Amino acid sequence: MGVIFGALYLVPYLNVLISGTLLVVVTGLSGRTSGLFIHANSPWGFAVILLLVYMACHFTYDSVVYPRVVGKAVGLDPVVSMFVIFSGGALFGLVGMIIAFPLAGSVKVILDRLIRVTSGSQDALRLPSVPLRHRTTAGG
Repeated sequence: MGVIFGALYLVPYLNVLISGTLLVVVTGLSGRTSGLFIHANSPWGFAVILLLVYMACHFTYDSVVYPRVVGKAVGLDPVVSMFVIFSGGALFGLVGMIIAFPLAGSVKVILDRLIRVTSGSQDALRLPSVPLRHRTTAGG
């Protein structure tokens, strides 16, 4: 089931619905009423408890962990990271969510360099007074 859940994770919005339904059906039909510190009176009650735990873990990972980890790697604030994910998903679906962070990281690097170049003094940039293509060489 882990492989199926991992594959379904790539489907935005429907992944929790499909994975949750599959989790409840398989657990309810299995007849298990307890496992790993969770106990219930019926298999369907156990399935609902597992569904709630799964949804809580899924929400926490998508809303808190993922934006912080990927945001730190790219250098984005967690709030900006969540905005980037939601905007990419809303505008372009799955493809937008996949390319959102690399695109946001690229824009951030470009803007950082532009701001550094435009806000710095000319002395700090250490640019030559005459560009190399306009200099005359000693032999020619």
